[in-house]
Amino acid sequence: MKRGVFLHVTEKGTKWEMKNSLWMLWTLTGLLSCAAFFWIGARTGRKLWYISGLVYLVVNLGFFFALPTLEAFDENLYAYTAFVVYTGFAVAFIQAIVARKAYLLRREAALG
Repeated sequence: MKRGVFLHVTEKGTKWEMKNSLWMLWTLTGLLSCAAFFWIGARTGRKLWYISGLVYLVVNLGFFFALPTLEAFDENLYAYTAFVVYTGFAVAFIQAIVARKAYLLRREAALG
């Protein structure tokens, strides 16, 4: 059954699904992508999402700690690193879209 923008994934309804999908907004900031995946990993116990959060955290922290050094050292390396980070932001958002269905199903099963 299709209703609105989202397909119903659970029996809980659109309102419940939208409320439990708010974590996806964190991925739109890019920098908080790691928090989004730590959040869903903590709520479901799925290790893959913890690992994803850790990867996004390392990429973000690495970029911000290396940023001043890279800019002064080599402009091409700076541009390459920025490309990697912004690509990571996009990948995190796409992963969130893909993970949403599994997350909602796990939350529904946990809540009964």
